[in-house]
Amino acid sequence: MTHSGDLVGVAWSRAGAIGLDVERCRPVDLEELRAALTDGEFTALASLPSCSLEAALIRIWVCKESVVKLTGEGLAGMRGFSVPVTPAPPDTPGRANGPGLDQVRILDLTPRPHYAAALALRGSPTLANSLTRFISPESSSSCGRSGTPGHDVRGLRT
Repeated sequence: MTHSGDLVGVAWSRAGAIGLDVERCRPVDLEELRAALTDGEFTALASLPSCSLEAALIRIWVCKESVVKLTGEGLAGMRGFSVPVTPAPPDTPGRANGPGLDQVRILDLTPRPHYAAALALRGSPTLANSLTRFISPESSSSCGRSGTPGHDVRGLRT
């Protein structure tokens, strides 16, 4: 489970452990996340234009937090691995790079506008065995990829 702003995310899988994170987009400074970034991630992010940096920082955070939720390492483990600075094409998993993470895949999710989310799992995902739902507590309606009530964001099989 995860939450941010007025959104709650729940994911489950019959295929093994998973990690999920969601964050409401908001102003974030690169230096605020320095302790969670590898040197390569920091350098790549610092080279982005300012109009792209904020979204990239939130995306990196949800990817990294989903991985530490999967592994159980906790936030202190974030600097020990890297994730892609730019998102993979839709429905294509990215990879976590670090010791013991060679099978960890990260899926970028967009539960609704102004939110970023990521699901981390081991193996190669294909359609239908893990399920992720995002629910707005205010309206008790679920929010899918487009923010439309009643839609699952993604079903995955691993």
